[in-house]
Amino acid sequence: MTNVKNDILTNPVYFNATVKMLDHAHTLRMSGTESEDILWQRLRNRRLIGLKFRRQHAISGFVADFYCHEARLVVEVDGSIHNTAEQKERDENRTFELQKLGLNVIRVTNDEVMNNVDAALDKIKTLATSPSPFGEGAGGEVKIHDSL
Repeated sequence: MTNVKNDILTNPVYFNATVKMLDHAHTLRMSGTESEDILWQRLRNRRLIGLKFRRQHAISGFVADFYCHEARLVVEVDGSIHNTAEQKERDENRTFELQKLGLNVIRVTNDEVMNNVDAALDKIKTLATSPSPFGEGAGGEVKIHDSL
């Protein structure tokens, strides 16, 4: 059971997310995209180098598509909506906020997952096992596709 104080989750894995965000994450888990489902089948149950990933995980004021606390790694799977200027700006702001929490962020496209999930997994694995490019705990972002 997750400890809650004043509607804030106190377990460090949630970075002070609210109960409302946790509920929202649960809703999102029930309606994932096909590419998220494909990637999840390859990440779940410690299938990627023994790391535990969580799906649609509440972190502070966000819900990450996938999160590995051991590697402090957020994996976002982006559909075509992420190609708009407005959404790119939101994504950059979100990445910045997650980096301030000391997290690394990697973005992959739906097409990458659908067309070559092994390549996407290799890049996730590389970031999960590499030190942060911004120094220990500072977080970083890697975009593994050319379309953004």
